Amino acid sequence: MSRIKSPVFNEKHLKALELLEKGGLSTESIAKECGWTAKYLYRLKEGDTAQAGSVASLFMEEVKKINHKKAAKLKELVGANRVKGNEQIHRFIEEIENTKNPSIQEKKLLATLMNCISKSSPGVEIGNVSYSYTQGYTPEQLVYEFRRLQTLAGSASNRSAISGTSEGGSGEMSDSLGNGSEVAEEQ
Repeated sequence: MSRIKSPVFNEKHLKALELLEKGGLSTESIAKECGWTAKYLYRLKEGDTAQAGSVASLFMEEVKKINHKKAAKLKELVGANRVKGNEQIHRFIEEIENTKNPSIQEKKLLATLMNCISKSSPGVEIGNVSYSYTQGYTPEQLVYEFRRLQTLAGSASNRSAISGTSEGGSGEMSDSLGNGSEVAEEQ
């Protein structure tokens, strides 16, 4: 009875995995370092056993582990940077609040910082996907959207009928304005 031999990494496979984990190199560069074509390395990463051999599925699993580690590290760094950034913003805001007459530049910077805070929160993270309650609107965009909707609602209730042209007429609109027009009220 023959036993199926399990795939084993050779030195080139281990070197490729080490370079992938290190990061900073393109797939083409890693393949060149290992003496492979880029196409072969892509097939290894995809787990294409038909084109890259039986070791491809094992290689793909190792690449997934490497990517998972990188994603976890990145998430940790982003969280730490968010905390540090918010602490610095908080200190700056306290400094401006203690200033009797903040300059225009300080006020603009304060507004920018407040927009940054509002964009970064409130948010919900589920796995690697992040959702925002405001769908990414800044306070200025929310105010603009509110005013736009308010204008639409106001103009919808203040409309008058547009009179059509009579059959056989010239098809031109008359210069007279309707009763519901704000321009007519100003004249």
